Amino acid sequence: MGRRQRTRNRNKKALLRTIRIDHDPVIIKLKHWMGSYNWKSKNNFKLALFNNTGRGITSTRTLQTGETLIEVPYELMITFTTLQNLPVEILKTSLEIHDLLSLYIMFERHKGTLSQWKPYIDSLPSSLPSLPWLCSSNEITMLPNDVKTALLKRRKNFECSWERLKRSINSSWKCDCCQIPADRVITFNLFTWAYVMVNTRAVYINPNIVRELSSTDSLGILSDEPCMALCPFLDMFNHSNVAKNDATLVKVDGKWMYKLITLSGSKKHKEVFISYGSHDNLKLLCEYGFFIPNIELDVIVFDFDDILKVSRLQLNERQYKFIKIRKFDELLYVDKNGVSFNLKAVLFVMLNPFVPDWCLRIFSEYLMDDLLRMDALFKEMLSWKVSEIERVIKQSIDSAVSDYFKTIVSYLKHQLNAIKEFAICTIHS
Repeated sequence: MGRRQRTRNRNKKALLRTIRIDHDPVIIKLKHWMGSYNWKSKNNFKLALFNNTGRGITSTRTLQTGETLIEVPYELMITFTTLQNLPVEILKTSLEIHDLLSLYIMFERHKGTLSQWKPYIDSLPSSLPSLPWLCSSNEITMLPNDVKTALLKRRKNFECSWERLKRSINSSWKCDCCQIPADRVITFNLFTWAYVMVNTRAVYINPNIVRELSSTDSLGILSDEPCMALCPFLDMFNHSNVAKNDATLVKVDGKWMYKLITLSGSKKHKEVFISYGSHDNLKLLCEYGFFIPNIELDVIVFDFDDILKVSRLQLNERQYKFIKIRKFDELLYVDKNGVSFNLKAVLFVMLNPFVPDWCLRIFSEYLMDDLLRMDALFKEMLSWKVSEIERVIKQSIDSAVSDYFKTIVSYLKHQLNAIKEFAICTIHS
């Protein structure tokens, strides 16, 4: 069998592992609705369910670097300009753009068939992705400090958004379609769905252009920048860390369009990926509910308090202030490039309490004896990290945990492999 025939067979097998969903009534209605706004699908795109990534996009032809993947008319996007359709009397205070987008799609979902955005709203998942910050508080307390800190920060952003919205909503306002008071339409569960949809699907757009296209009278309801938008069909593309693209608002034949160009190309019959940004796996997990088994994206993060615990060293006041004032207690990690600058600095200061000027070594060169002692403590920290992860995995087996927590456990198991890779790193290399 020749190489060309083997390639054809591999492509056929790849197609067999996917399920085409272009015939799905929801997708058909979405495309028809977008077509009524003069949107046209490019590049022979087909929607499919993939084994590893779920719903995504494939192309029946090879895409070259520099080709346009998609152009979506500005009027088809839910932007701050769209939010001007919100009744002004519904809000008592201004809100952030994330809050407002969440509020808007809540009302549009509530309207049902009366919503002009129904085809798009119907295309959004009704269930939530496995975002780890949706775990219960008890589950989060089981986690290693670095993961716990990241999740609590994300959870706090969500809770603050909910509190802002509750304070701002005018409870005396009633929905035009059903006369139900606003505070009964906006439930916590509906808000959670809307917030997550915005968080996982919104794209960045130039706020200066959005302001030009929006009424100045409406800017009073916004407390930050109008830099987020929801874009139908674009959110069908999945993320890859190797994909590269360029997205911008441009004028095409006198009309504003959101244009996405591939800078990495794609082979025919393969899934077409885009980049959501240069994120490590913990960021991907917190923001989108997935991670990519790839050592290039792995970062093992250490918590400053954990380092103190592992080292069993007592810092004097001078050491502690030096580390805190210069923020060396932040960005403590090891990745494929080695141990971070701040982690080296912290280890050095901890192990050398009586050095008169730590900066002379930190910002020049460490002595070999210092490097060897720092390396020994670093290896001890890695061993401790392994034991912490194994503890969480065992607890997940012994206890009934949520699907959200199971996603974290999968990530932690992958981290064990990353630690083995990073264990060969030495500070003195």
